Amino acid sequence: MQAPDRKQAILFLSRFAIVFVGLHMPVPWLADAYATAYDCAANYVLCPILNQLSDVTMEFEPPETIAALGHWEGNLRIQSNVTGQVARTNLNIRTFSYRPLATFFALALSAPLGGFRRKALVVGGGSFLMFGLGMFLSALPILSRFSATGVLGVAPGLAVRTIYEAIATPVMMYAIPLIVFLALAVFSSRSSKQDPAFSQSAPSQ
Repeated sequence: MQAPDRKQAILFLSRFAIVFVGLHMPVPWLADAYATAYDCAANYVLCPILNQLSDVTMEFEPPETIAALGHWEGNLRIQSNVTGQVARTNLNIRTFSYRPLATFFALALSAPLGGFRRKALVVGGGSFLMFGLGMFLSALPILSRFSATGVLGVAPGLAVRTIYEAIATPVMMYAIPLIVFLALAVFSSRSSKQDPAFSQSAPSQ
């Protein structure tokens, strides 16, 4: 890959700033819509895994309606399989899921990757990956709480607490999408050298 010149760097930074700010603006219905998508996906992918690791049953409860002024919290219902006791807690979806995804999206859309197929691979594949990572990151606080009680076991609990302490910081919420973007950019660059179709522009209509 050739080093970008000053004009390309300025253009990239300008595009990134515009997209990044746009994705973080208080758009009506966005919070509840994203929370609903997150809750439904987490119930299908994340909760079955968490339920196997503990003696509780977890389920996210999506918002009843998608309001214009919604919230960025995932409502998690936790029921003990032993006593039947039910507790509820909220997860910060905006910080741990939406913000990293939006940061990656701004990077991928703004970067001069070249070639329609390469752009689609980075944007599409990376967005899917970041959404999955966001579910895991959002679950870290509750997993860390469970690990402290020994529910997850010694080794898994220690691993969860270590990961949580290492990456659950504001800086890492921006560093993770940057790392994922750079990894996909390098991978797609190598793929484009092996397959010339990756370097072709989008077909004209």
